[in-house]
Formats: sequence, C-alpha cells, structure tokens
Amino acid sequence: MIRTKLHVLASNVDPNTNTYGRDFEIIKLMLGAASFVIDSDVLDLVKREDCKKSIKALIEADLVRLPYNPMVIEYETHDAVGGTHEFVYLREENGIIYGRPIAMELAKETALCSMFELSAKIAGGQLVVNGGIYEAKRNEPASKVFLHSFAVAVHLALLMLNTKGIEKEVVQIEPSLNKKRIAKGKHPIPTHSVVHIGTIYRRDGSAIKREGSGGWHMPMHWRCGYTRRQHFGKNREEEKVVYIPPCIVNFKPDEDVPHAPMRKVKV
Repeated sequence: MIRTKLHVLASNVDPNTNTYGRDFEIIKLMLGAASFVIDSDVLDLVKREDCKKSIKALIEADLVRLPYNPMVIEYETHDAVGGTHEFVYLREENGIIYGRPIAMELAKETALCSMFELSAKIAGGQLVVNGGIYEAKRNEPASKVFLHSFAVAVHLALLMLNTKGIEKEVVQIEPSLNKKRIAKGKHPIPTHSVVHIGTIYRRDGSAIKREGSGGWHMPMHWRCGYTRRQHFGKNREEEKVVYIPPCIVNFKPDEDVPHAPMRKVKV
C-alpha cells in the first residue's frame, strides 16, 4: 500500500516554471532522501511523557543522531477543520540537526513551506530546538506550526530505530507503474518505509507479533528508555553508560489499564 505523498507534493510544482520558487529546491532534496512515513500509532506515542524521558536517556548515552542523513519524515494530523500531511526534511551536520517542514492540506493538496531552516542540538544536557527548549502544546498558534512539525519529526527520527517493537516496512513501487506515470508527465512514486508498531511485549517477556499497521486496539504502553552504569575491565574498576532502549509493552488481558498519574501544575 502506497503511504507516501511525496509524489503528490511534487506534482504541485512545475520544474520548468518553479511555481513555488525556491521551495521547489527543498522538494527536490526530499525526493532524493530516505523517506519514512510514520503510522498514527507511533505518532501518538511521541505525545506521551515517556518520550521526553527516552530522549533524555539518549542524550545521556550520547546517541542523539539521525539514523539516516539526510532523511524525510512524513506524518498526518487531523482536526475538526480537516487533515494535513506533514513533510520534514532533516539533515545533520557537525552535531546539529537541521530541518525544513512543508505542510500540505489533504483536501486541496496545496502546500506551504517554511521559509527558514530550523535547527536542533544538545545544550546543557537537553535537546534545544531553534534556540529554546520546545514544549509541544495543544492549539499551537500559526507562528509555531512549523516549529512544532520540526520538533515532532526530530523526536520521531531519534526514537524510531531505538524503540524495541517499532518496525519499518519498505514499500517498493512496481517499475511498470512509475514508467506509466513518467510517460504521462507525472512524478514517479518514490520507494519509502512505513514505520509502525510491529511487536508488543508482555510483562513476562513474551512477544505478540502484529501484522500490518493501523487499527491496533490492545491496551499497551511505552516503557521509556533509560541508562544505567555498567562496570567492566580489570577488577570492574572502569565504568560506562549503557543505553536501554524504549519498549512497546502490553498489559496482561486480566489486568486493568492503570490510570495516568495525577500531577499538580502551577499556572
């Protein structure tokens, strides 16, 4: 099943007239990068508090780097007004992750591109996005839409290959299909990977294999990643930081799903 919409995004641009002007250059870069379409279940996990703890553990273990450089993260968001397909081009240079988001309205297939390149780096033991500690909030103002898209994409990129149970399904496009599209003057559909929850682990360590993506309704939670110090060497005198990756965990069928802990928040 084709999940990417890069070919749809590219179809809105005329290479001869550069309809979007300089925006077309970033679309060309996207078409040449490794593309990952994020399933809605994985996107929901990133909104959890566990995600922040796992990112903190990645920082402590010095593992904050893109799994592919460059790469494109695609995901969809939906609200009462309609849906948006987000594209975020990510690249890494000298320890800094840079990104350019593009948002495409699903109903009209019209796109809006960020005018500036955003950045994320480690500073003071924290992930700093565009010069500040970014906290995703509901009902973001329009001025922060691209910042939000970039921050989400960075978190997804850092965690998708470091979470036990998250899998990638490569979607290869039939050469004959793209040959017909090119003959009709259309952009070819690029090979892409769908990132989804592939395995759920019970508390006893046994695994439940999941086929396909979407529609997962079993109670589950994301056990956040963490680090621990491991002694090694002669007389175990040396010490190193070991990263324990996050894991998708399922509760036992006869257990009640625990309620989220209550916290007092000062406003």
